[in-house]
Amino acid sequence: MNRILAACLLLLFSPFLIYIIICIRLGSTGPVFFRQVRVGKDRKPFVIYKFRTMYHDPHSTGMVLTIKNDNRITSFGKKLRKYKLDELPQLWNIIKGDMNWVGMRPEQEYFVERLIETDPLYESLFSIKPGLTSLGVIKYGYAVDIEEMALRARYDFFYINHQSLKIKFYKLLESVKIIYRRVGR
Repeated sequence: MNRILAACLLLLFSPFLIYIIICIRLGSTGPVFFRQVRVGKDRKPFVIYKFRTMYHDPHSTGMVLTIKNDNRITSFGKKLRKYKLDELPQLWNIIKGDMNWVGMRPEQEYFVERLIETDPLYESLFSIKPGLTSLGVIKYGYAVDIEEMALRARYDFFYINHQSLKIKFYKLLESVKIIYRRVGR
């Protein structure tokens, strides 16, 4: 069902996705899609897809977290991030089976190692597939350092220990509400 819904949404949004692709191409040089290796279920690596929201830097290591008012973000990228539209290509990750709609947000191996050093229980989060949305992101928001990532993970621990269809729907609805509130601003 996850894959079918993701495929239907990709088809439904395809004209809008083409518009986003054109805007990214016209706004700055570099690839349209941002690809990065992240850690998935059972600590297996996979490539995550997003629309590129930052200026292209082929020499970047990717080991720096994005901060508020980050000057690496393009003007169109700010709009994409505000409404979480940069995440739409992750529908392809759901179709491929790398991700689910709901789970913890996938991180890079570098940050996973630091988080496990901070809290060995973090390893338990890899018992499920990462998600397009997460209780940690809904309740805590985005983290700017390892300490905040560890605090955010507490909500994901709760999700893993209390998984249910009710909580999954709650998380999806909360994610939609967050995006809707930003559209209404």
